[in-house]
Amino acid sequence: MAAEKTHGRERWLNVFSETELPVLGGVIQELETVTGKNNSTAMQLADVILKDPSLTSRVLKVANCVIYNPTINNPITTISRAVVQLGLAGVKSIYTSVVLIDKLLSNQSPPYLLDGIVHAINAAVQSRNLMQKVSGKVNEEVFIAALLYRLGELAFWCFGGEQAVQLGIALEDEVSPDKLIERELGTNFHALSSGLAERWELGSVLKEALNKPNASDPAVKCVQFADRLCELQRQAPDSQALDKLIKDIADFCKADSKEIKELIEQGSAEANSELKAFGVDQLHERAKQAQLKKESSSALKPNPQFQLNMLRDLDVLVKDKCDINTLFHTVAEGIHLGVGLERVAILLCDANRSKVQAKHALGKGTETWRKQLLIPITNDQPGAFQQCAVKRQHTIIGEEPDSASFNELEQQILGNPLAQAAPIIANKRLIGLIYADRAGRESLTEEQRSAFCYIVQQANASLEQLIRNR
Repeated sequence: MAAEKTHGRERWLNVFSETELPVLGGVIQELETVTGKNNSTAMQLADVILKDPSLTSRVLKVANCVIYNPTINNPITTISRAVVQLGLAGVKSIYTSVVLIDKLLSNQSPPYLLDGIVHAINAAVQSRNLMQKVSGKVNEEVFIAALLYRLGELAFWCFGGEQAVQLGIALEDEVSPDKLIERELGTNFHALSSGLAERWELGSVLKEALNKPNASDPAVKCVQFADRLCELQRQAPDSQALDKLIKDIADFCKADSKEIKELIEQGSAEANSELKAFGVDQLHERAKQAQLKKESSSALKPNPQFQLNMLRDLDVLVKDKCDINTLFHTVAEGIHLGVGLERVAILLCDANRSKVQAKHALGKGTETWRKQLLIPITNDQPGAFQQCAVKRQHTIIGEEPDSASFNELEQQILGNPLAQAAPIIANKRLIGLIYADRAGRESLTEEQRSAFCYIVQQANASLEQLIRNR
């Protein structure tokens, strides 16, 4: 007996809500919360991205494509530096794109889905350039809105199952595709996109772009122009309709058509660069491996090349007289992804040097550490952190009979993992501690111990140099 077909807008929205795609809505809301604050910092955005190490390398790959980092000889090798160099808006746009593509590829990669991804990236880049032309500013919400403008269509081709397969075959010879889609789905792609934007709270610009065809808001118009532009470039590249659209865009931007054509060509080149960085030519192979990746161990492993890149970044940051928070966050990133330790915290001393509190924390389950991880280090309250602070040396915790042990407070917050800690010292003064563990009872390898110690040593030297340069 054939499976019952899904039919109607609400039923399709329910199907999509049972996939991995709703995560995208959560990511966008979290990014909006972080970047929407007046006092938001680059490191807060970096923390959000570093929650998922599997996406970090892809964010960095895109950040190093020529439109973001034209200096080929000085590659961006850590998220911390990417945020500092590209700004909150630039990295937010890149990360949203990476998450979208990752979730879409978790299932399969039919041709219509790949075409849709190409369209989405092209439209996002064109909308960003148009908005900058109109306002003189980069607006990442415009980029994201154009990227997600056809999310309903992308979701269908990814998660529509057998109905998507059959519709894809039928569309090959169909002269009235919109009517066929409406008949088979009981709705249309635009309605699905609008429903997802509302249900998952994907931003006001996207919702207005989808629901207000005659909107006057420049940001909304840029999204609508960019989507229509990319559609005509693909379907009717030599048509009068495209010429008229370019003239309309020129009038909107208060520029001549020649100037807009040059801007569009520039956008197409930039989009191609981004698509290459995203690895669109390798999407099929990556989709086949998606299930294998899910089944493989998620444990981090040492990455000597990442360690080396991070140490080079430290040199650059010190020469550029970066702020201390950026330095510490870069160190934490190097220990987390370079040494391969699941949970990392940078704890700084209070004014009396009687307590240390986490100021930077990376890894799954560390979200509350900045509030909770406040540990006394005075002699009357012994524990692993106190022992490391007093002895001022690398300290192994819980690994061997003579290792340091967590006290009750430390165990309440951290559990009882095998871990290590080391002091942050500058000009012979204790500044704080660096803590790292495997998030369980798995032993630290000798490689992880020595790499951790070396990075801490270099961090202390960089901190002293940074203080001297001020």
